[in-house]
Amino acid sequence: MRLTDDEVQECVFVNNWYVCRDDVEVIEGYLQFESGDPGLAMDHTSALQHAARRTLASIIGDSMNPDAIKTTLTMGPSVQIEAPERRLAPLTMEVSIFLISPDLSRDEIEQGFSAYSLDNLSALFVSTLAELSVDVAAMGISVSGIAIPFASRPPAS
Repeated sequence: MRLTDDEVQECVFVNNWYVCRDDVEVIEGYLQFESGDPGLAMDHTSALQHAARRTLASIIGDSMNPDAIKTTLTMGPSVQIEAPERRLAPLTMEVSIFLISPDLSRDEIEQGFSAYSLDNLSALFVSTLAELSVDVAAMGISVSGIAIPFASRPPAS
């Protein structure tokens, strides 16, 4: 069966195969970030998405292939914080986790996420991003919230 361009957009490409939503269970959610330099962050969209996929796969466990996680990054309006000259831009990343491995279950994924605080998740993400040679300090990025069923934590206030 040949997939249309629209259908391909809703799939992940893993091990030389397209895996689509009708083929496996998919867990939907969001990651929320804050960045002191939203322009720089958006210039590094690909690296941010790659780091998010690797971070989530690491938390979920060895059976999770990062390529089985689909991500889409969008930017929201700037939010002023303490100092009038400093603004943080919220970024939202839609996340779709395709459960392609028979060794993965919602319970295992839930256990993986329950072991991580928001601070630990943010530290792992920033470390992964730095491994990709992104100037994390210049970008001023951190994970500020996660909304994945069973792992939801509100944005830091």
